[in-house]
Amino acid sequence: MNFKRVSKLMLSTFLAFTIAQGFNPVSVQAETQLTKTAKRVQGLDRFKTSRAIAEEIGFG
Repeated sequence: MNFKRVSKLMLSTFLAFTIAQGFNPVSVQAETQLTKTAKRVQGLDRFKTSRAIAEEIGFG
């Protein structure tokens, strides 16, 4: 995968979070932290691609 495609994917994931949270960056950060914590508790792979995580959350 080339860098341009990865960065575009990361940007679209961030935008999806932003839109879902009503354009509130603080909420986005909190939501992301909650998601990370939940995934760590579930024992999922930390090195999952952002695409896999986004699909799991429901953006994709």
